[in-house]
Amino acid sequence: MKTPRDLLLDRRRHRVPDLDQQRAAALGRLTSPAFSLETQTAPNRSCWALLWLEWVYPCRRAWAGFAAAWLAIFILNSLSMDSGKTTLAAAPPPPNPAWAQLVLARRSDLWQWLESGDSEPAHTRSAPPLHPAPKPRSEHRSQQHESLRIV
Repeated sequence: MKTPRDLLLDRRRHRVPDLDQQRAAALGRLTSPAFSLETQTAPNRSCWALLWLEWVYPCRRAWAGFAAAWLAIFILNSLSMDSGKTTLAAAPPPPNPAWAQLVLARRSDLWQWLESGDSEPAHTRSAPPLHPAPKPRSEHRSQQHESLRIV
């Protein structure tokens, strides 16, 4: 039984002599003295053409994607820009008199504190806390045991 490879080769076996002649002609041109590497070099291309062929052309889908992304960013930016003109306030509002009195009172408190030499200003000293800090559980248990012993 013949394999598929043999069947395909049998169909094209009559073309083998033609292919041999073409191969011999091609090899004859390569071995002739008129053929040299200097005559077969690439044509002299500009720097921009080489840049295009080496960097841009192979990745044109990626560059198209970058261009589309930048175009979308530009469009969204132009749509979000405010078309109205920005106006500045003519003059700041006058200061509140109560605020000025508070600043003067604080400044006088600061001078009094600096002259007194205390480590902490009077208005920042806090009263003792209403609820003292919790004691460790071990101390709390020992106090409960003492109260039970007394009874």
